[in-house]
Parts: sequence; C-alpha cells; structure tokens
Amino acid sequence: MNKITTVGIDLAKRVFVLHGVDAAGHLLCCQQQPTRCLKGGSPYR
Repeated sequence: MNKITTVGIDLAKRVFVLHGVDAAGHLLCCQQQPTRCLKGGSPYR
C-alpha cells in the first residue's frame, strides 16, 4: 500500500480540489468539493 506523502489543494471560486501523491509523485487520490465546505470545518460532514 502506498502512503500519501504530499497533499495539495487547488482553490477556486466555487470548488476546491485536493490531491494526494506518494513519494514517487504518483497521484493516489483526487477529490473535488464545493468551496462552501471549507467554511466552518471539515468538508466530509
């Protein structure tokens, strides 16, 4: 199992995208959420 070593966030007006990559730079996860989820805590409520 690969471990996520770097997390990136791309912010935009209406959505944000989270990226997780391993030490070799391979994309392990990518998730898009509405920006309103950032306000007031976790986007995974």
